[in-house]
Amino acid sequence: MDNSRFKFRAWYPDSQQMTYSDRSNWGAWGDCEMSDMVSGSCEIMQFTGLYDYDDREIYEGDLLETNCGIGIVVFYTGGFTVDFEGYKIALFGGKIIGNIHEHPNLLKL
Repeated sequence: MDNSRFKFRAWYPDSQQMTYSDRSNWGAWGDCEMSDMVSGSCEIMQFTGLYDYDDREIYEGDLLETNCGIGIVVFYTGGFTVDFEGYKIALFGGKIIGNIHEHPNLLKL
């Protein structure tokens, strides 16, 4: 099985760092164990399999600028969508302008 589309990143709020992985061993996140994810000391986000207008990989938690405004990429009812303050639309494209962890101020634009 080809795991090339199964990519993840992890956000570590204590150190304010984002790390990326395309390993087939999904448990290989260094110090990010399942208990850390439950406690909130790290958060795992999945690659959507899609790219933005600048050919950058789109992950959960990315902030996309679209024709509808700025929204957050989320996984909802079996697929990736863009959430515009509770109104969700299918993820069809846009430009990544940041992510919810490193650029939360962009949601206030």
